[in-house]
Amino acid sequence: MTASFDKLVIDNEIIGMIMRAVEGIKVDDTTLAFDVLKKAGPGGHFVSSRHTRRYMRSEQFHPQLSDRDDRDSWESRGAKDTNARATDKVHEILNGPAQSVLSQEIRERLKSEIPGLRSFLME
Repeated sequence: MTASFDKLVIDNEIIGMIMRAVEGIKVDDTTLAFDVLKKAGPGGHFVSSRHTRRYMRSEQFHPQLSDRDDRDSWESRGAKDTNARATDKVHEILNGPAQSVLSQEIRERLKSEIPGLRSFLME
């Protein structure tokens, strides 16, 4: 049996994209900004408005592995594809300090409820 850390990192990004899509887009009086749309009027644009800049940042998923820049910019930065970026991320994680994503309380509960669980797995 084999495993690919690179694939796990890529899958994590895909799950992030899906979770952001499932979250949906918040539509209310503030986010709809009817006054901004009305001010732009037919043929106008609202992309440069402060309101649009403020809310567009929170409504988009910001990938770490995918590149949204144009081809020339991508090539000038080394033309790394998703696989290469995933490999870099894996090395960053494996070479960095060990970090637990579980709280101490949850780790203790798991150790107490699962007999034979090796303690080094929970640190």
